[in-house]
Amino acid sequence: MITKRELRELSLDFRRISSNLLRSTNETASANIQRFKNFIDSNPFISNIVQKKISNIDYEYTSCFINENGGWNQIVVPVDEACHIKAMYDYMSTIVGNGSNVLGAALSYFHSAKKYDDIIQNFVDDAFKALIDFINDSITKEMMLLEEEKVTIPSITQNFNGTNYGTTNVGSVITSINNVTIGDNEKLFELLSKAISVVKSIDIDDDLREEVQDDLEVLSEQIQSDVPKKSRFKKALIGVKTFVEQLATKAIVSASVQAVDSFDWNELVNAVEVFFNNIQ
Repeated sequence: MITKRELRELSLDFRRISSNLLRSTNETASANIQRFKNFIDSNPFISNIVQKKISNIDYEYTSCFINENGGWNQIVVPVDEACHIKAMYDYMSTIVGNGSNVLGAALSYFHSAKKYDDIIQNFVDDAFKALIDFINDSITKEMMLLEEEKVTIPSITQNFNGTNYGTTNVGSVITSINNVTIGDNEKLFELLSKAISVVKSIDIDDDLREEVQDDLEVLSEQIQSDVPKKSRFKKALIGVKTFVEQLATKAIVSASVQAVDSFDWNELVNAVEVFFNNIQ
């Protein structure tokens, strides 16, 4: 059975490799899609998640990723999530099997961007982001289940013989039931995950995007650590707060304003600060 620590490490590794895929350039796209596919297939936990979801599903990926034969290809997402997961996995397998020509696949779909890197990143996001989210959510759910198991403490019965405590009679049985409430760490983890997704969708300078994404990933890593490093946490927190202050003026955003407004950045900052103040 996988442990919580192993899940944390897996989560960080998967977020890194999926982030690399989503930020692929024309030079790195081929290697990144192969690494991502290999990571899914070689990791028993993730492979089991995916295969369990798509096993016995009769659905051709060409019904989702439609080849128009002369026109722009189209992505028509099926209502059934399992069908969508299978379509994405099979389509990725086909691309890798045909030489990992990500740019060639990307150019077959409608695009308005001028640069190959932008065309590739838009394609990867449209084609495979839902698969990445599904795996991330599955890992998070498993971590939450392990957290619940960890805090399920049985009743403790203590026998005190030979000593009288207050009104307790000698030889009496004292039963102590301890209830432990799970903290907000998982909620904070989810907020950070959503923030990372939003940052990827905002039209901002690539260097700024990479910087704030790194800060968010550091915070995510630290809240999952048994011994979070306060100095590292503080540096990342300052970076995120600076970014949020810039977002408030919309000065750094040239598009995707709806994505900015749809996420409560102040809630994230407040939750991160609460966690930071509780670090010993």
